Amino acid sequence: MLPVLWIFAFQGYSLAVAVGIIIAALTDTLDGVLARRLGQVSEFGSKLDSLADNLLKPSVLIWLLILVPELLENHSTELLVAGVAYAATITIGLFKFKRFGNLHLYSGKVGSIVQYLFIFHALVFPGYDRLLFYLAVGMFILSNAEAILIMLTRSQVDEHIGSILAAWLSRS
Repeated sequence: MLPVLWIFAFQGYSLAVAVGIIIAALTDTLDGVLARRLGQVSEFGSKLDSLADNLLKPSVLIWLLILVPELLENHSTELLVAGVAYAATITIGLFKFKRFGNLHLYSGKVGSIVQYLFIFHALVFPGYDRLLFYLAVGMFILSNAEAILIMLTRSQVDEHIGSILAAWLSRS
């Protein structure tokens, strides 16, 4: 879907991009649920899922900046902090564990719901909701900070650890 959504974004079709992002999010969620329920979880599938997530996340940000340019004008600092946190998560994962550093954390799951709500709202309705923006960016930064802390404090990371609390309890 990514190439098609890029075309829609460059042509200014906000609604089509919003619907495509929601479809991508729902199919990503459904894929994970089905893989676990059917016992089809694999290391390859997990890496493919991480790759897809790491292609979608920066694409969504760029599409938002193309289609809602006032986001960058009004929130360049917040977006820079979020970008640095995300880049740090990816970099630490690649250098320390030889894989993408995105963990399937509870904070990330909650954050994703808020982020998708913000993205859909910003692309479908005129303007954007500032509170929803701050919640979405805040949750994104929080989940990346949590992932960084887990990766920096562990020699091996289970990407399904859930939370820093679960990681701490498993060390005890």
